Amino acid sequence: VRVSRLQGELTTANNQRTFYTRILKSKMRVLIIAGSPSPDLTIVKQTLSEDKNIEVRSLTQKSSGDFYEGQLTDRILDSADCLALIGFPISSTSEQVLHALRTTGRSLPILFVNGKSIDERKLGALGSFLPFVASRASQTEQLVFIEPSPNTHPVLATNTGVQSWRRLPPLFKLQTQYQAKPEASVVAFININPASGGIAINEPLIVLRNVNRQKSLAILGYGIWRWRLMA
Repeated sequence: VRVSRLQGELTTANNQRTFYTRILKSKMRVLIIAGSPSPDLTIVKQTLSEDKNIEVRSLTQKSSGDFYEGQLTDRILDSADCLALIGFPISSTSEQVLHALRTTGRSLPILFVNGKSIDERKLGALGSFLPFVASRASQTEQLVFIEPSPNTHPVLATNTGVQSWRRLPPLFKLQTQYQAKPEASVVAFININPASGGIAINEPLIVLRNVNRQKSLAILGYGIWRWRLMA
């Protein structure tokens, strides 16, 4: 932007300004696939819907393997710009759905939020585009707090500093062992009972990866609705 010079101006250095703006071709279309109805599904959908530039659609699986909102079709997957998996897949998730996600998911940014009913075997079928691997599957739950990585990642950057993350309520986590893939970055680790000094464990809680133009971020705990209410 440049404006004309007026007679008597002390300087014309401030008569022009260069800036950049991002023009979206359309709203970002986020497809949420959830293993079951849950507070996490509600809070993620609600949070995304608050952004006027995001269009949210969700499919919630029934125990029978079908979805409450209708079938997952190629057209729905092809129209998505981003994919969010919340507590998904579960034991009743069909191989047909997994195959469709494997085919399309490679080209989409992915957010993964864990859940108590996750089927680790079927999750492994989607492992090629997730930033972690799982072993020693367990259905036993534990409460864990977030411990940001010493090299604070921009994902966790806030106006109140990294300490604000440590004040958040604990999440639930299965005692399944999770490891970040070599090419992934651990954004946050697990902390046990920080009120008593805390025991930071070298086990990831939030992991992200950016490989071959495909981004993925995984939250390996669940109950993140508690974070939203606290925030």
